[in-house]
Amino acid sequence: MVNGLNTLMVTKVGDTDVISDKRARAKFIERMGAVDGVQQVRIMRAKAIDDEFDAGLPQEQPIDEMDRRVLAGGKVERALEQGRDGQVWLRTVVPFIATKDARGINCLKCHGVDEGAVLGAASVVVDVTADLAALRATRITLWVGLFVLLAAAAVGVYGLARSITRPLGRAAALAHAVSEGDLGRSLEVRGGDEIGQLAAAIDHMTRKLRTLVGQVRSGVDSVATASGQIAQGNQDLSARTEQQASNLQQTAASMEEMTTAVKSSAESAQAARQLAAAAAEVASRGGQLVQRVVSTMGRIQTSSRKIADIIGTIDGIAFQTNILALNAAVEAARAGEQWRGFAVVAGEVRTLAQRSAEAAREIKSLIGASVEQVDAGSALVDEAGQTMGGIVAQVHKVSDLISEISAGAAEQDSGIGQVSSAVAQLDRMTQQNAALVEESAAAAESLRQQAARLAEAVAVFKLGHETP
Repeated sequence: MVNGLNTLMVTKVGDTDVISDKRARAKFIERMGAVDGVQQVRIMRAKAIDDEFDAGLPQEQPIDEMDRRVLAGGKVERALEQGRDGQVWLRTVVPFIATKDARGINCLKCHGVDEGAVLGAASVVVDVTADLAALRATRITLWVGLFVLLAAAAVGVYGLARSITRPLGRAAALAHAVSEGDLGRSLEVRGGDEIGQLAAAIDHMTRKLRTLVGQVRSGVDSVATASGQIAQGNQDLSARTEQQASNLQQTAASMEEMTTAVKSSAESAQAARQLAAAAAEVASRGGQLVQRVVSTMGRIQTSSRKIADIIGTIDGIAFQTNILALNAAVEAARAGEQWRGFAVVAGEVRTLAQRSAEAAREIKSLIGASVEQVDAGSALVDEAGQTMGGIVAQVHKVSDLISEISAGAAEQDSGIGQVSSAVAQLDRMTQQNAALVEESAAAAESLRQQAARLAEAVAVFKLGHETP
């Protein structure tokens, strides 16, 4: 019918489209309604077509909500309606959608609407009474055939059940015995069908399970024995590890005390080195002072000898003055009374010269004693300088030895510190080993308990060769 409407739309008589002729449209719709089984055919125009052309024929307007829903939504709707004399009608409303290719025709060329707009709809009412009656007859036939089939199937199932339930009962009994732990039974296999294969599989499973349980029992016994030995060994190792940890703690305490003592010795050696360095510096300054005293004593000795020489010169001058005064007195005595005063002066000069000579001799004697004492002091100072030099050298040696002792004490302190650190680390590792040994012992004990529980669980199964 839709194809006929499309053909009607493109058919022209002269320059006039046939679809535009209301009488031609009505005649075409009337002919379509004359088909057998078709009770009613209606063509409805949408509002877009009415606005573009005209309102159309009265029978081209929607008559109920179903028509209006299809024109508004553009979706096909169907409904069964009760006709006259018990007839059943199927009403179908199909929308006409504007597309560029509607069975080879571009709707948009003739209609000024958007693609997808609803142009109209066709409502067709078909009598489906005979079809429904045929459907009911077919349904009754199917129900009868199904009943006959079920009866035959029941008879077959009953016979099949007798051939299946007995072997399955024996297999179920064996499975129940296995579930109760009795693995000593076996199942007689009859036939090679699926039931026989199932019975053979269950019997084979029971035999394998019997072998497996026997192996598990043997393995459980071995695991229990090994776990007991491991637990005992771990306990012994734990005791020895704890003893070793205690010894290491004592060693660490002793090393700490030794470290403290060595550190105190190093500090004392460092203080002694500082004191020796200070003493060496003081001795060095003392040696320098003694050298200066020696130098000063040498200069004093030189000056004393020069003074002695000067005193000798003064003594010589006094001696010559005495001779001259004596000669002058002799000459004045020869000259007479006129030179008596000169003779007196010459006598005084002689007396003064004698006194000067005596004083010079006394000074020379004192200077000589002083020079001797200065020589003796210079010798003592030289000896003291040499002794002080030896003391300075010995103090430097002592300072060097104390420095070496201090360096050795520092190295010893560092070495003992490293040993103490290593002992502390070894102590921590021993503590960790002790903890691991305790954990291993606990794990071994847990393994032993689990092996015992597993042995109890496996003991539930009864093998064929055992006595209940």
